[in-house]
Amino acid sequence: MSMNDKKSTTERTVSREVCDWITDQGISHVFIVPGLQIEHLVWEIAQTKAVSAIYGCHELGTGFMADGYSRVSGKPGISISIGGPGAAYMLASSIVSRVDDSSVLYITGDVSTAFKNRFCFQDTGMYGTRDREGYKALVDFSEAILAPRDAAGVLGRIAYQLGRKLPAHLAIPSDIQKGNVSADSAMAASSDGVAPQVDHHHDADTVAGVLVNAIGESRNPVILAGHRVSFNNGEESLRSFIDATGIAVATTYSAKGVVPEDHPLSLGIFGYAGTRRSFEAILLNDCDLLIILGADLSERNTLGFDRRFLPDARKCIYIDTKKQREDPEWNGSERFVVRDIAGVLRSARTQYGSTGKKRYLPSPVVSADAGLAETPASDNAVMTLESAIRLLHGILPPETLCFVDSGAHRVVAAHAWLATEPGTFFTSSQVAPMGWAICAAIGAKLARPGSPVVVITGDGCMRMHGMEIATAVRYRLPILYLVSNNCSYSVLKQRASARFGETDIGYLPLIDWSGFARSIGAEGCVVTDEKEMDPVFERAKMAKGPFIIDFRMQTAEPLSCEITIPERAY
Repeated sequence: MSMNDKKSTTERTVSREVCDWITDQGISHVFIVPGLQIEHLVWEIAQTKAVSAIYGCHELGTGFMADGYSRVSGKPGISISIGGPGAAYMLASSIVSRVDDSSVLYITGDVSTAFKNRFCFQDTGMYGTRDREGYKALVDFSEAILAPRDAAGVLGRIAYQLGRKLPAHLAIPSDIQKGNVSADSAMAASSDGVAPQVDHHHDADTVAGVLVNAIGESRNPVILAGHRVSFNNGEESLRSFIDATGIAVATTYSAKGVVPEDHPLSLGIFGYAGTRRSFEAILLNDCDLLIILGADLSERNTLGFDRRFLPDARKCIYIDTKKQREDPEWNGSERFVVRDIAGVLRSARTQYGSTGKKRYLPSPVVSADAGLAETPASDNAVMTLESAIRLLHGILPPETLCFVDSGAHRVVAAHAWLATEPGTFFTSSQVAPMGWAICAAIGAKLARPGSPVVVITGDGCMRMHGMEIATAVRYRLPILYLVSNNCSYSVLKQRASARFGETDIGYLPLIDWSGFARSIGAEGCVVTDEKEMDPVFERAKMAKGPFIIDFRMQTAEPLSCEITIPERAY
C-alpha cells in the first residue's frame, strides 16, 4: 500500500481502518449494493487505489459474488450492504459460505448509535430487524465496531475467523464509520462479540502412522476425498500419495477435480449424481478400508446414508480439519481432527515409502472416461444437454473455471464436464441455492481474469439471479452462460407428472434468454441443434462481455446410465 493511501493515525477514521485492513489482506475487489447506512465506508473504498468496488444488483447476488471470489482467489471475499433489508437479503449467501467452508466477510451498516433502539427507520436493534442476532444464529460469528477504538481488535478477530475458512459478519453504525481512531487506542473487545472456537488437533505424524498401518493390513482400501482436502494445496499431496500407494479415489460432488478425473485412479463422484464405478468400488466390491478425507458425511455424500457406507461394514478412518457432529452410527470409525490434511498425506507418503511394501494396485484400474461415451445425436440433429456440455468442454482449455447451478443440469454436468485440473469446478453442493453460479462466476472472473469462465445454469435459476449478468456487462467480464432452457423446474415437473399425470407443477413459461441478453447489453444466441453449436461457440469466444447461449432442450431429457441418484433416507 502506498503512503498516500494512509492518513496519520490521528486523522484515521474507522472506514479508513477497514479499507487498509482489506488491502493488507491482499483483497482486490469488494462487492457492494450501496446505501445511506454505508455511504462513508463506500466513499473510503472509492479512494483506495488497491481495491476495486463492484456494484451489484442485489445483496444476495453480491454475497454470492464474494463467495466465488474467495473460492478462486484463496483470499477472503467481502460483501457490503446496508442493515435491515440489505442484511436480510445477504444473510442467505452467508449461510452457503458457512456450510461450504468459504471465507467471506459480510459487512452491514446501521443507524447512528444515538438512535439505536428508538424505532428509527431501518434500525437493526432489538426493536427492529435484529441483524446481528440473525447472523450469530445462522453464521455463528458476528461482531460490531461499537466505538472507534474497537476497530483494530475486532478486525483482528475477524481475520482469525476468515483464516479458518469460515464466514464472519461485521456491523458498523454509520456514525462509527466516520469516527476517528485515536493514537493511543486500546484494542478493546466488542461488547457482544463471539469468541472463536478452538479445536483440538491430532499430531499429523501420529495420524499418518495410523493410516499407513491400516493400509498395510487391508486388502482393498478406497479413499473418499471431500472439498477440505483442497485447503493448503492438499490436491498435490493427495495425488502424490495415491501415486505412491495405488489407492483409488472417489470424491464428493463439491470436491470434483481434487484428483484429476482423467487420472487412472480416479473413480469420479460418489453420492449424489455419483458414477457407477465409485458406487461399486465403495459399496459393492470388497472395500475393507474406507479412508475419508475432509468430507462432510451428509445425505448427498453418503448415497442417502446407505447402510453399506457406514463403519459396521468395514474399517473407516476419518481425517478432517474440523470436528464433525457426534453420530452414534460412526462410533466404529477412527476419527481425527488435524490442522492440515496435506501435512498428514505428506507424512503418510514418507512413512509408506519407508516400509518397503509392494504398492497396492486396484484390479482392474478403471479410467475416468469409462461409461461416459458421448451421447450420439439423433437423425434430426437435436442435441442433448449432455452432448452440448461435452462439446463445450472439448472446445475450452483445461484451466477453464466451470460454475454449475442447482437443478437437473447439475447432475448432467457432473458427468459431462471432466475436471482435469484442481480448483476449476465449483458448485454449492450442500445448500444448492438456485442462481448461485450466475453470481459466483462474476467474483471468480475478477479473481482470475486470465482464465475462461463458464456457467452451466437453468431457466429457473435465471429467473432468480439472471439480472446479475448486467453486473458482468457493466464491468465487461467475458463469461459464457449456458442456459438449459426446458421451460420447467425439471426435477419437480417430472416427479409431479409421474404422480399426477399432466400438471402445471414445475412448469415455467418460455423466456427468450437470448433476447434478455441483448436487452441488458450482453450478447446471446438461441441454439436448438448440433450444427449451430460451433459457430455460436466461436462468437462466444470473441465476445468482449458476457454471452448467453439459450439452449432449448426437451423437458424430460434422459440422464446418462452412469448417473446414480439416491432416494431420500427419510
